[in-house]
Amino acid sequence: MGRLYGDRTVVLSDEDIRLGLEQFAETDATAQEIPLLQEIAHRACGDARIVALMRQVQRGQPWPLLLLGAARYVRLREVCGDRSCCEAMLREAVCDFDDYEAFRQVCLTHADEIALMIRTRRVQTNEVGRTAVLFAALGYIIKDFCANRHLCWLDVGASAGLSTLVGEYRFSLGRLYQDERNGGVGVSCQTAIGGHEEAKDWGRPMVGMALGIDVGPLNVCDEDAARWLLSLVPWCMESRVRTLCECILEARQRTVVVL
Repeated sequence: MGRLYGDRTVVLSDEDIRLGLEQFAETDATAQEIPLLQEIAHRACGDARIVALMRQVQRGQPWPLLLLGAARYVRLREVCGDRSCCEAMLREAVCDFDDYEAFRQVCLTHADEIALMIRTRRVQTNEVGRTAVLFAALGYIIKDFCANRHLCWLDVGASAGLSTLVGEYRFSLGRLYQDERNGGVGVSCQTAIGGHEEAKDWGRPMVGMALGIDVGPLNVCDEDAARWLLSLVPWCMESRVRTLCECILEARQRTVVVL
C-alpha cells in the first residue's frame, strides 16, 4: 500500500486511494446506513482533485475517515466561529453536507488545509457509547470480586480520555440495567444476549484513580481538539453527537489525565 515517506507518512497511489474509498463505501458507510457517506465515497473515487488530497497520510490511518473529518472540521469552524463547538451543537443542530457537491466545494476551497490535516492528524476513538461495555464488565467484576473497593483504571488508547470517566456516567443498557440517579451525562445502548434480555444486579464502578495512555492524546479543554473529535462523528446521528458534546463538557469540569 504505497511507499513510506519519512518515518510516519505513507505516499499512496491513486489506485490505493480509490480502492480505500470503494471499500469504505461498501463497509463503513453501508453499515451505518448513511446514504450521504456512500455517495461521497463513491463519487470521490472518480474525482481527481479530491483523490489528490489524500496522497499523503500517516501510516495506518484510514484516509476516507480523515477526508470526511477534515471537511467537517472546516465546516464546523465556520459555523461556530468563536463559540464553543460543543455548546453550539447542543443548542442548534449542525447539518452535515447537503450533497457531494457541497462537500466537494468545501474540500477544494480549503484544499491545502484539508490535505495538511489528512497528512498530519489521526482518527481518534470518540464513541463514548463504547464505555457501556466497560461499565458492564466492571460492574460484574466489582459485584463478584471486589465489592466496596475503589478501582484504579488504566485505559490504553484513551484518545481524549473520555472513557476514563466511566464511573461518572449514567448508564442505560436496555432491560439489563437502568441507572436511577438524577443528573450526570447519560450513556445508553441496546443490548441483546442470545435473543433474550434479563435484568442484572451489577455493582456501580467506583474509580479512585484513572489514567489514559495514547500515541496521540487530545486535551478536551482545547477547542481545536474538541472540534476534531466532533468532526469524526456523522452529524446526522444526533444522539451520538449530543452524548459526545455532553461528555466533553463534563470532562472539562474534571481532571482527565492522558499521557
